[in-house]
Amino acid sequence: MLLKKVHTAMQVSAEAYTLRFAPDKPYVYVDDRDHHRIAELFFLSSVHPLNGRDDTLRIGAWEASETPGEIVLSITVESSAWSKKIIRFRCQPQRFVYEIEVEGQGQLCDVHYFGGYYSGHVRWGSGFFYSGQRFFQGFNPDPNTDEINYFWPAENSLIELMGVPLPGKANWFFTPPPFCYAFQAGSAWMGMGVETQAGRNNYTQYGYHGKRSSFYLSLSFEGHTRINGRYRLPEIGFDFGESEYEVMAAHILALQSAGYAPAATRRPTPRWWHEPIFSGWGEQCYLASLVKGNAPDFARQEHYEKALATLDQNQV
Repeated sequence: MLLKKVHTAMQVSAEAYTLRFAPDKPYVYVDDRDHHRIAELFFLSSVHPLNGRDDTLRIGAWEASETPGEIVLSITVESSAWSKKIIRFRCQPQRFVYEIEVEGQGQLCDVHYFGGYYSGHVRWGSGFFYSGQRFFQGFNPDPNTDEINYFWPAENSLIELMGVPLPGKANWFFTPPPFCYAFQAGSAWMGMGVETQAGRNNYTQYGYHGKRSSFYLSLSFEGHTRINGRYRLPEIGFDFGESEYEVMAAHILALQSAGYAPAATRRPTPRWWHEPIFSGWGEQCYLASLVKGNAPDFARQEHYEKALATLDQNQV
């Protein structure tokens, strides 16, 4: 990796990407390995407490440090909601990680990554700012009732734990899902995945909010996380690969390497895995369909005893 200045802009060149820190705008430009621009990250993310709004009022200067295998760029900003806010980019040869650390008191409501309120520069006005994107398509790994996992980057997408069979919430088949989106951009794919240690993953949903050529991400905490002092938010890790699934694999490997997720271990496959698997809920749905009723009404002992007798009769 190489850290240098190019026309007053700090730049990190790595094997899989290049980051350029704009000297006159609150953006970090992301280029792929072939030097194609794929994103313009608005780095002044908003960390909203339950009783207020986080507006960035003033920004400092980028500071850089280098250790073997990693370059870190950090900046301290002034916030309307927190006594201190620090933003970091941790750059490694194949990936980089975005961090936010706040100091103060409050109940955490929503975090808008790469989008937020800013009123610290007369030239750019005030209000809500978005990041730029040049994505071709997005991939959401969360199973859903429509069985549609690819989306247009100008649309919204959601990975959540609160899915129920209601409009806009039909993601309940796999909990918890990988909290990672993958985007086809430039000559490859780029992933943006949530990374944090156990006990700090108290969010309920991870959102991608797209508009034409722009986007931001969000995590919803719903006021259940209380901050009293210094607190580091869940990080967003950026991985690169030849396909959406390669990006997902890199995200999972990063979680395991950091100790945030257990390593996969191979165990003997049990015999029942190769046999038919009976679903009681599926049986309830079938019985309800015969009389145009509701499946929960068939969660009764006599129905399950009859189902078990049928399984025994057929040696299942």
